[in-house]
Amino acid sequence: LLIAFGNTGAISNTLFLRPYQLQETLLILFTYMFVKLLDLIKNQKELMTLKNFCKFVPVTGLTLLSGYFAAIYVLMLILILAIYCRTAKQKQNEKFIGISLLLSILFARLLFCGFFYGFSCGRAGEAYKKFSFSAISENFCNSCVAYFNIIHDHLFNVCIFGILLVVVTVVLVRRIKTIFDEKILLIFLSCFLWSFTCIFLAPFKLLRYTMACFPLFTLIFPYVILQIKKRGIRCVAAASTIFLTSGFWDSSAKIDFLFTGQSKRAESFTSKSDARVFIFSKWCDCEPAPILHLLSDEQYYEFPKSKERLAARLKEPAFVLFTEEYSDKDIQDFIPEGFTFIYKDEYSLFSVYEAKSVSADYFFDKK
Repeated sequence: LLIAFGNTGAISNTLFLRPYQLQETLLILFTYMFVKLLDLIKNQKELMTLKNFCKFVPVTGLTLLSGYFAAIYVLMLILILAIYCRTAKQKQNEKFIGISLLLSILFARLLFCGFFYGFSCGRAGEAYKKFSFSAISENFCNSCVAYFNIIHDHLFNVCIFGILLVVVTVVLVRRIKTIFDEKILLIFLSCFLWSFTCIFLAPFKLLRYTMACFPLFTLIFPYVILQIKKRGIRCVAAASTIFLTSGFWDSSAKIDFLFTGQSKRAESFTSKSDARVFIFSKWCDCEPAPILHLLSDEQYYEFPKSKERLAARLKEPAFVLFTEEYSDKDIQDFIPEGFTFIYKDEYSLFSVYEAKSVSADYFFDKK
């Protein structure tokens, strides 16, 4: 768990405050279902039961809804299950896999009517163009560089790769018969192929598109370490791996969305820990992400959507933050009766105003 969620990528994903963490959870749950079904197939068990449908279909459907790139991962693992069924000549189980996939797509469609629109919208068109003859080679090279940088900065680095290589070599030499676990290998390779495909197809080559598979990616570490017979060496290997993947050893460890260069400017609204903070963002719920981690523990903050809501909750000391999409007139319209907004500073995407009560007619201090 420390390796999976203590790396700089996981921390960055938490600070980003977007649904990618939900996708991460659903990928883990779907992979767990994949492992359970794979065990049943290998043990010649019957999959065509109501219980299996009730478990597998909702999980797969929700995973499909977690993001369109998740469909690639789902298809990868379902294809693996189908291949195992075909190899074992289990026709009934093959039918279960196919029916479950169709029901999962129907389930996703029922929960979200616009599910299929995402495969034909503008973003989808951008992804399809990545396969054009003129762009594919350049995009592949750029994707390789971006993928290496993301993995190196947020999960593996040269040191951890070296340690892992030594451990794998030792284990292979000493325990060649027990090192191979096809489930771990299949999950690791699927995560690698999926995350690289996401970077290749994504409109922006950023951490957010690969982060969801990091916990599954890191399963290879505890598995390899557990193959070490001597307890002392095993403990040292585990501690070293946790330390090196956490980024604590490197002062330049890359944690995104901290906005440390603007910390002084943030003091305009973080200096008073008892102050209420009201945040207005028009277009995207993720825009407040650079702000929330700066607030004090148990400090009151809210995302009001109307002047009436703001007026009902506003009392001094208080700060009101607006994204750049709000004009001076828009901001003025939000000022409740008996208050004035005094411009303080800019931070990230926000203009910061301090709310002050007034006894006479209120005024608006423009930036």
